[in-house]
Amino acid sequence: MALIQAKLTDQNFAPIQADRISQKNSDAVSIEGVDRTPEIWIDLEEVLSEEWEIGGPAMTPETLRALLAGE
Repeated sequence: MALIQAKLTDQNFAPIQADRISQKNSDAVSIEGVDRTPEIWIDLEEVLSEEWEIGGPAMTPETLRALLAGE
């Protein structure tokens, strides 16, 4: 069995995006020879943006969107 844990900041990912993250992670594990069936568990945890930091500053939803947009 494989367990993949991913943390997402709140207010930045729609449910369909979270589904895609789960799908892509389980696809990546299946490349290593593990079937995607019940042997792969995906645990997505939503973290408050104020608790997510990169280099010290908190990642607000606006800051993260700008970062992802390449600004």
